[in-house]
Amino acid sequence: MIGEKIQVLVVCGASGTGKTAAALEVGQHLRKLGIQHALIDTDELDRVWPQPDRIEDLIEISRRNLRSLWLTFSDLGIRHLVLCGVIASISESKLWIADAIGESMTTYVRLTADRSTRETRLRGREVGSGFENDMAASDRATAFIESHDPADIPQVATDRKTVVTVSAEVLTAAHWSGSA
Repeated sequence: MIGEKIQVLVVCGASGTGKTAAALEVGQHLRKLGIQHALIDTDELDRVWPQPDRIEDLIEISRRNLRSLWLTFSDLGIRHLVLCGVIASISESKLWIADAIGESMTTYVRLTADRSTRETRLRGREVGSGFENDMAASDRATAFIESHDPADIPQVATDRKTVVTVSAEVLTAAHWSGSA
C-alpha cells in the first residue's frame, strides 16, 4: 500500500443534478467489487453559519476538514475516495483537494440536468424554507459551470434516468467501471 497512488473520483454539478444519489450508488458498486473506499459530500465540509465573506476562507475550511477526514481514512488503508459536491471551479478545486489528500489520481465527472429537473428535485428535497435560495444557487452555479468548465471534463446528463443508470455512466466516464 505504501506509495500506492490515491484514486479520487469527484462527482460534481449544480444542486439538483443528482450528485449525492449518484455518489452513493457509485459507493454501492465499489462495495460489490470489494473495493475499500470513503465517500464524502463536500457540502458537509463547509456547512457553517455565518459563512465567511471571502470564498477563499470558505475553501480553506473545506480543505482543512477534508485533510482531517482523509488522514483518518488513509490510516485505515483506504485508497479510493469518492467526493461529491457542486465544485463550481474545477481548476480551483484541484488545488485544495490535492493539498488535502496529497498525491492522487483525480478524475472529475460533471452531472447536468435541465432547470425543470433541478427544480423538481430541489422542491422534493427542500421541504423547509430553503427552496428559493437553493434554486437561485443552482441557477448561478449552472451558469458559472457552463462558462468556466474545461472542455475535457466528462459530463453525464441525469434527466429522466435512474440513479443506477447515472452511476454506471459516471463510472464509465471516469474509467472506474471495472475495478477502479
